[in-house]
Amino acid sequence: MLSICATSGDSASGKTTYSNGITRLLRDDLVKTIELDGYHKEDREQRQISGRLPLDPDANHLSLLLDHLKALKQGQAIEVPLYNHRTGKFDPPIPFSPAPIIIIEGLHALYPEFLPFLDFSIYVDPDREVKWQWKSERDVKKRGHRAEELAEEMLQR
Repeated sequence: MLSICATSGDSASGKTTYSNGITRLLRDDLVKTIELDGYHKEDREQRQISGRLPLDPDANHLSLLLDHLKALKQGQAIEVPLYNHRTGKFDPPIPFSPAPIIIIEGLHALYPEFLPFLDFSIYVDPDREVKWQWKSERDVKKRGHRAEELAEEMLQR
């Protein structure tokens, strides 16, 4: 039996921390994660031009994710698109075969069309100041964002 779990919340809310914790508790031979950032339509450079944020559902390939969820529930393998946060570009997709537990992790993991395919969900919503601090530290130190641009984006959110 295959179960799909969603961890959802804003950027830097702790989704990956929860997903990693579930994987550690249940073992990585039972759990696989799909990071939904790969389903963004635009890379970092394109978003700077368009001004669109991934928070906008229309800025994501949600219909592709829906197709992928349907295929996984039927036991079929898929090709998962990958977004590389370090470079801000998309990497080549990777093969992904079903596992007993699949976690979909991202901003839109609880999109209404996905709910029939989910067996369990977690919405992560930390204190705003804590989230902003986490996001600033992560995105500037690990992802190469400029602090001034990041502050502007955070205010848009």
